[in-house]
Amino acid sequence: MKNAVILLLLTFTTSMTLANDDFPAQRDHQWHQWRGPMANGAAPHGNPPIRWAEGFNVKWKVRIPGEGNATPVVWKDRIFILTAVETEKKIDRPKPLEPTPARLLAARKDPPDHYYKFVVMALDRKTGRVLWEKVANELVPKEGHHRDHGYASASPITDGKYVYASFGSHGIYCYDFAGDLKWERDLGQMRTRMEWGEGASPALHNGRLFVNWDHEDQSFLTALDAKTGQPLWRVDRDEQTNWSTPLVTEHEGVEQVIVSATNKVRSYDTTSGKLLWECGGQRRNVVPTPVVHDGKVICMSSFRGLDAAAYAICLDARGDITDTDKIAWRHDRNTPYVPSPLLYGDLLYFIKANSSVMTCLDAKNGKPLSEQTRLPKLKNIYSSPVGAKGRVYFTDRNGTTLVAKNQAKLEVLSINKLDDHIDASAAIVGNQMFLRGKKHLYCIEEPAGEPIVLFDGKGKNLFLGKDGKKINWKIDHGELVSTPKDVKSNHIVSKLHFRDADIHVEFMLPPKNMGSGSGNSGVYIHGNYEMQIINSYGKKQPDNTDMGAVYKFSKPLVNAARQPGVWQVYDIRYRAPRRDKQGRITRKGSITAWLNGKKVQDNTPLGEPRSAYHPFRYKTTPYTRAIWEKLKKSSVGPVFLQDHDNPVRFRNVWVRPLDDLAFIYDQK
Repeated sequence: MKNAVILLLLTFTTSMTLANDDFPAQRDHQWHQWRGPMANGAAPHGNPPIRWAEGFNVKWKVRIPGEGNATPVVWKDRIFILTAVETEKKIDRPKPLEPTPARLLAARKDPPDHYYKFVVMALDRKTGRVLWEKVANELVPKEGHHRDHGYASASPITDGKYVYASFGSHGIYCYDFAGDLKWERDLGQMRTRMEWGEGASPALHNGRLFVNWDHEDQSFLTALDAKTGQPLWRVDRDEQTNWSTPLVTEHEGVEQVIVSATNKVRSYDTTSGKLLWECGGQRRNVVPTPVVHDGKVICMSSFRGLDAAAYAICLDARGDITDTDKIAWRHDRNTPYVPSPLLYGDLLYFIKANSSVMTCLDAKNGKPLSEQTRLPKLKNIYSSPVGAKGRVYFTDRNGTTLVAKNQAKLEVLSINKLDDHIDASAAIVGNQMFLRGKKHLYCIEEPAGEPIVLFDGKGKNLFLGKDGKKINWKIDHGELVSTPKDVKSNHIVSKLHFRDADIHVEFMLPPKNMGSGSGNSGVYIHGNYEMQIINSYGKKQPDNTDMGAVYKFSKPLVNAARQPGVWQVYDIRYRAPRRDKQGRITRKGSITAWLNGKKVQDNTPLGEPRSAYHPFRYKTTPYTRAIWEKLKKSSVGPVFLQDHDNPVRFRNVWVRPLDDLAFIYDQK
């Protein structure tokens, strides 16, 4: 075990420059390269959210100009991302040929007649604000690309002081963190198979930048001096187009750069480019990046799911080891086409071709632990899975992410949807996950603020009646129980006032033998928007007055209600509407809500309230009118718990403010 830990620490170390002494200590806490700190998709110190949606656990969302599938990289407070922006400048170019079945099957776009700007961007990690944006090159690309591809698909890489960006045929560039160009290098024109485009990311180690140049002319691997961009060595390769990123590792004192490809997987000495070993047996159009586990490198590929190969090669191999015992194990089915595998501990996850069918192998011996496991709600997948905090994250092209436990048998923790098309792989740093969509870059993070407990079974002093007086609801075995015969107690109001917040409420509708009533109860947010509490269990077509509904605004997406006598849970992300001085809404709010772990509201917009309890309407009291005067000025208000002739029980009620507009209201 000790040797395995040492190997993990040594494996995948990328550039440690003398000018950045804290790189080794910081590396495992960042996402400085394609596939993360250990180049296997895992974030050893990451703890991103389990649940999110538009308007829920999205810290920020920024529009990225142009197009690109490059995963962003993150170092401390900086995010680096590449994009290609089509301009209005154009040239005269012969009209493309009319589509033929062969051209349609190739799924490629013709060479453009417009100039493109090849852009490197640095963003502030805290806010998403653009710190600088540099045009590395501006020209008309000579080739087209696959319709799902683009001109900015290779991820950048950083050593903590400089950021290196590869646009392939359009140049290799090095910038410092202030955005000043340090050097650039033109490696020539790449001619890719079917004009599908370029995409292999560079690798970085001990002051050397490794660039894989597999294409339809003379392929090669080159090492550039990371300080100057000058070539250190170049080796020709007997390969056609592949898109696999080089992998750097060290084994028994020997540093190797490994490139997976169609004809052979090859390992080279990082200092000289000397061939160390080679092994045949991969498939056409290799895309996935290998991973290292316990003295072996695991390579895999699949051509459109029609052919499959995965095998583990011992890193102490030398020479041509095809079909020898230096291949520790093989697996010949369900391997990926575009996505790279995730190695998380001893578990190796990958999908079949680009589908949502998962396999999990024991990385030690290649033994299948689960196969042909369908990932629910996911469809086609291009992005590679990632792992953190005992969880695995799969994202499909529709922007849906499935979160599962890190175990062989699939146990789904959540399914989350964003309103963007996502092909790029996720990056995880600390409590944040970064998802690059076709239009936007998302920062997914659960707010760090501590929840304020309103009721934990021990006291009810943070609630008042709607008349502003002490409530007479009782506490029974740690549960807050309403007293429906007392009209004044039908609503209780929190002393805590807040604006945007997460709200957690556990409740139980009593069964018939406990005095179940017929009225509808609810959780009123600011006294205006009601999340229903009513017996809707088993109802086939719930409407906007049933459990999970925002009363009279929006019916639930699914019927997640449980039967009376069983505890139920609301988790609500509330964004308050903004109002002018007269109390009129100037910007709508929203609600995203889960009932019993199932999403029932998805960023539902909030206009003027339709609740009968709105303070502008009847049955108000001086206390609630005073609350309304504060609410309309600041969009800050309390949460109400309502009983409507239905003795609901409550427990574990808390609010976590999402901004600094929260206080305990003193009516005096």
